[in-house]
Amino acid sequence: MKKRTENPESYRSDCEAFTEYDVSDMTEKGITLKNGRFIDFAVCCEVWAYINAHEITTCVGDRNIIEGEFVFYTPQKPVLIRFIKKGKLAERFLKNNTRHRFYHFRLRIEECGYMTFDLT
Repeated sequence: MKKRTENPESYRSDCEAFTEYDVSDMTEKGITLKNGRFIDFAVCCEVWAYINAHEITTCVGDRNIIEGEFVFYTPQKPVLIRFIKKGKLAERFLKNNTRHRFYHFRLRIEECGYMTFDLT
C-alpha cells in the first residue's frame, strides 16, 4: 500500500459500532463478532500503516479508555467496539468494572502480538 496523505481523523469519522458484548471470540488472527464479522489483525495493521503513513506496524487500531472504546482499522470503514458502563455503584465496587474489562481486552490483543495506539 502507498502512504496516504489524508487525515486519519477523516477515516475514523464513519465507524461501524458494536459493544463488547458483540464480541464472540478473539484469536491471534483477529476478532470474531457474534454477527459473523471477522476483524483481521493483519489487515488492520496494513490499513493503520497506510492511513498513518508508516511502513511496518503491529498496530491494529486506536484505544481511548476515557470513552471506553477501541477502533479497529478495517478496510472501507473502521469498526468501533465500545465498553458499556454498568452504573455508578457497579463501576466503583465491582472487580469486573469497565476499566478492568477494557484493560483485559487490550492485554488479549497484545498477547496476540498486536497493539493499539492510545489516544488518551
